[in-house]
Amino acid sequence: MMALSWKIKQARLDAGLSQNTLGLRLGYTSGQFISNVERGVMKFPLSKLKNFARITGADKRELVEAYAEDARQLARKTIGINA
Repeated sequence: MMALSWKIKQARLDAGLSQNTLGLRLGYTSGQFISNVERGVMKFPLSKLKNFARITGADKRELVEAYAEDARQLARKTIGINA
């Protein structure tokens, strides 16, 4: 699982929110997008991280670190670095 996907799921669960409730609070019509993010099918938009942190109480710095880690992993994979 990607770092940010894991953080999104953990923060949602820690806040006691369903995927549907979180999705609605973020402006989506259902929880399907949140489900897709948590499964790594979709990427969570950077533009919504601040609001996500406000809704769930997640640490913004940890979210940014997870986002950056995902970007590092993608770059390594793309250019063929194994470490």
